[in-house]
Amino acid sequence: MPRRTAGSLRHLSLLLLCVGAGLLAPASAGASSPAGCANRVNDTPGKLIPCIRKADLWGYMQHFQSIANANLGADGHPSRNSGEPGYKASADYVADVMKAAGYNVTIQTYHFPYFSFVGTPQFSAVSPTAHDYPLNDEWDPARSNGTTTNMPVQPAGGIVDPPDPSGSTSASGCSPGDFTGFTTGNIALIQRGACTFDAKIANATNAGASGVIIFNEGNPGRTGVINGSVSTIPSIPVAFTSSAVGFDLYHQYEAGSAPTATLSVQSIVDPNRPDYNVIADSKGGNPNSTLVVDAHLDAIYGAGMLDNASGSTTILDIAKMMRKVNPLHKLRFIWFGGEELGLLGSSYYVDNLSPTDLGHIFYDLDADVTATPNYIIGVLDPAAVDLFGRTVSTTSCSSPSPSSPCFPANVYGP
Repeated sequence: MPRRTAGSLRHLSLLLLCVGAGLLAPASAGASSPAGCANRVNDTPGKLIPCIRKADLWGYMQHFQSIANANLGADGHPSRNSGEPGYKASADYVADVMKAAGYNVTIQTYHFPYFSFVGTPQFSAVSPTAHDYPLNDEWDPARSNGTTTNMPVQPAGGIVDPPDPSGSTSASGCSPGDFTGFTTGNIALIQRGACTFDAKIANATNAGASGVIIFNEGNPGRTGVINGSVSTIPSIPVAFTSSAVGFDLYHQYEAGSAPTATLSVQSIVDPNRPDYNVIADSKGGNPNSTLVVDAHLDAIYGAGMLDNASGSTTILDIAKMMRKVNPLHKLRFIWFGGEELGLLGSSYYVDNLSPTDLGHIFYDLDADVTATPNYIIGVLDPAAVDLFGRTVSTTSCSSPSPSSPCFPANVYGP
């Protein structure tokens, strides 16, 4: 029977630190042989660390990339995004590796509102001067759906031109009255400011606009392309753009040469899309004292090899090399979904643990973006602020947010 080790926490902490900081020795520098690592109990740092080899880590990374390449997202690019086939294939792959290594594996399903662009959104001026606006450089699409082709651009009322350098805001498009005289079918040009994007878009839609262009105000610090968000999905295409682009279109209109434009944003909306956490428990170890080692498996808009196939690979290889260890503490490796969308998988996992199960978790090690030289290593104290200066709640995990993340009370156990 493999020797039990009381130092699993210390060993894993050391190994994650070494992998994340890129401190592992090259495979040729005295590393153990693959056969030796596979057949022994790697229950000390001296045994375990030499078994984590660049070639093995790179092999997992290549496999994740091949999954992304074989599963294009709705936008036509390789994808391991949550809610898409590439993510499910990634979860199945991790589950298969962990089952083969002898862990007790559970795939936990949850659901979330899914959105994705279909193909590449398009925004172009047709006249008086033809111009294709480069995506990201000159505009960003809002979460919206629709196409309008060769339609005149008509400003809403309330546009402040020139913008006030003192920073006073524009209320353009905030009132239905700003669309008095608006021609049905035209594209509404609206200046940012004073009210929500949802309100501006709703007023434009009610006025019969076939599309909406919202441009930055032009005040100091508010000139670049807007990266805006909406709470509902409009049924007409919506573009966010810079003050330079917006004022150019506005000045053309004011000069009597009303611009015409084409705007197309195609998307998929699924309010109840399934997604998955992969949970793998060691067969040995005290179930009343659980060490969680986690990474998020989903990607940041695409293949996500750095963020976070790298962290997923790190803990996958560590788990595989520890498969023969009978630890003192229960080891639980988790690959979370939906991290890039707002900690969806981890919040679901925590919210669906009983108080007793929460009390059995005494420590968590997280591996995120481990294949970068710009790393940070930190310890989160639930009684203090976290690495990003946020206060961590110790009372409730029902509604975590980026500004107020959540950490369950009494997770450390006795």
